[in-house]
Amino acid sequence: MAGFKAFKESVRRLLLDPAWEDRLEELTQLPLKKALGPLFSFFCDANPVIKWRAVTAFGTVVKAMAAQNMEAARVAVRRLMWSLNEESGAIGWGAPEAMAECMAQNAALAQEYHRMLISYAQEPEGCDGNYLEHVPLLRGVYWGLARLAEVNPKLVRKAMPALWAGLDQDDPQIRGLAIWALGLLGDQQAINALQAHRGDAREIDVFRNRTLQRITLDELAREALQRISAG
Repeated sequence: MAGFKAFKESVRRLLLDPAWEDRLEELTQLPLKKALGPLFSFFCDANPVIKWRAVTAFGTVVKAMAAQNMEAARVAVRRLMWSLNEESGAIGWGAPEAMAECMAQNAALAQEYHRMLISYAQEPEGCDGNYLEHVPLLRGVYWGLARLAEVNPKLVRKAMPALWAGLDQDDPQIRGLAIWALGLLGDQQAINALQAHRGDAREIDVFRNRTLQRITLDELAREALQRISAG
């Protein structure tokens, strides 16, 4: 136990290092399965910087796993999915975000698991489905859809109904993430809906370009509209 605590603390120090991005390669030189344990635990860290950097690092480690053993990478993603299952007894903090980061960093995993990520944001017509009603988890899904849209928009276009529904959510975080994603997808039909968010001064925190940013819905809407106009 003492060994694990020391190892976990060393990973934490790496994530807090100003040069943390340059040091991510260090994690891939470790036994990869061992490296995932501390990162998984950091998804619910009180420090949001630790949480988000752990998400990025998790994707980096799983990408390295996939290069060595694709099945091991699948197991890591399925572990995240299991944490979102009620039967697991866990809450799944950070799991949708980490799933998306794994898919953003590995196209094969994206092909296999993007539908599952989308299903977490889709309200089922009947009783069955994977929709995550808990708002903090749903925020993670919407962030994940936007993150995946940055690198593979074609896959995320299947989530268009969920993204449109996100614009009607009471939660400003979900609204902002849906705006971001729709801008990335270049959805011309979303222009009027995005225009309606011009002037909305509510602020949200968004992790983009590996940086935690404070931004208003107005700024996100203007950015999305500009991207759509640019084609």
